[in-house]
Amino acid sequence: MASERTPAKVFDPREFCRDEMAEDGLTERDLPFDVRRWLTGTHPMPVGVARQLHYMFGTSPDFWLNLDGLWQVHCKRQEATDGE
Repeated sequence: MASERTPAKVFDPREFCRDEMAEDGLTERDLPFDVRRWLTGTHPMPVGVARQLHYMFGTSPDFWLNLDGLWQVHCKRQEATDGE
């Protein structure tokens, strides 16, 4: 029987992005429109936003998409647990 694995810690990629912005001295006004819209919204991260974050912070787009994917799964699991 296979056991389900979960990450040790899951965090909101928006909060991580804000932390990175603070380290670099950036504000939301410094961000491209698509990144600002994602940062203040609740929808999953579009690929274009991941690319923009890649250029801004020197990380790969996959890094951001993976963070966001893990966060989305975590939120759905929490919703399912809270609904029981």
